[in-house]
Amino acid sequence: MKPAIALVRMIINNRYVKLLISIILIIIGINQITRDISSGELKFNQNHFFGIYGVFLIIDAVFSILEGVVGVEENRKR
Repeated sequence: MKPAIALVRMIINNRYVKLLISIILIIIGINQITRDISSGELKFNQNHFFGIYGVFLIIDAVFSILEGVVGVEENRKR
C-alpha cells in the first residue's frame, strides 16, 4: 500500500502535473462564473473556489518550473 501512495504523491508533486491541474481548475472556475453571469445570479459554490485555488496552484507551478530551469542553468555554469 505504501508504494502506491508514494507513487500517487510523486505524480501529484510533479510540477508539470500541477500546471495541468491548475489550468483545468481555472477553466472550471471560469466556466461556472460565466454560467452564473449568463443566468443573472452569482451564487458562490465550490466551482468558484476551484478557480481561485487554480490561480494559486498555477503560480506555485510556474515558480517551481522556473526554479527547475534556473537550477539546471546554474549546474551548467559550474
